[in-house]
Amino acid sequence: MLTVFGGHGFIGSQYVADYYDHAVGNIASVNTRADYEVHSKDVLYLIQPYSYAEVAGDSNLTLLTRVLDSWRRRSDSKNGVFNFVSSAKVYGNDRTFRHREDFPCKPEGFYSNIRYCAERLLTLYCAAYGLHYRILRVVNAVGANAPGTAEQNVLHFLLNKLAAGETVEVQGNGKFFRDYIHVEDCSRAIEIVMTRGDANSIYNIGNGESQCFVDILEYAVRRLGKGKIVFVPQKAPPLSFSINTDKLKSLGYVPKYTGEALYEVILPCVN
Repeated sequence: MLTVFGGHGFIGSQYVADYYDHAVGNIASVNTRADYEVHSKDVLYLIQPYSYAEVAGDSNLTLLTRVLDSWRRRSDSKNGVFNFVSSAKVYGNDRTFRHREDFPCKPEGFYSNIRYCAERLLTLYCAAYGLHYRILRVVNAVGANAPGTAEQNVLHFLLNKLAAGETVEVQGNGKFFRDYIHVEDCSRAIEIVMTRGDANSIYNIGNGESQCFVDILEYAVRRLGKGKIVFVPQKAPPLSFSINTDKLKSLGYVPKYTGEALYEVILPCVN
């Protein structure tokens, strides 16, 4: 049994759609933002900072603590695991390293720092009360219906503009690399870690294969038959980012969508 927090978001809704078996009742509750009560010994917590600090009017760490307190009060919590979905961005902006789980975190910016603070709160809380956790650091999750803005998930923001026949600006030559994972693969990876992974451990969730940013956009222009890319001067050094997913793959994870197969399923107005 599992209580899911954040089950209405992009990744969470995919997980619930994939694994909620009403006949078996394997998920005890998919909680709204107003419900902080835990209804099972195991928890999947996917709430992101920008999702609830602004909506609920409370700090993200306060809300996480409320959930942890509810979980701790259960008589069976010591037999369960709190599975916390974080972000690979907590590693920081190192441009040369394929980050492993033991790589020192150097988060930059508000959201990355808040996620890392939440990770530390979780681990120290569990240590204090003899509870168990897993931290799942997810790279950029993508899909045809992914939300995108100029500040958050810029890839989908630009893909939507291309699908509308607009011109998009790319700094420099766009030859930087990011690790993208399709939301269906991400959902499956989360399930694999929760069912096979060690407790009190960190797992990177991604494909471990970086994709060239401009290659995806150029593929979209060809496939959609509209939109245009223009290159503008680089304002800051390009950031290439990837993670090591050997621990995840050791559990049996194999991505379904990579390369052009991944490009195809994230295109808007095609699928």
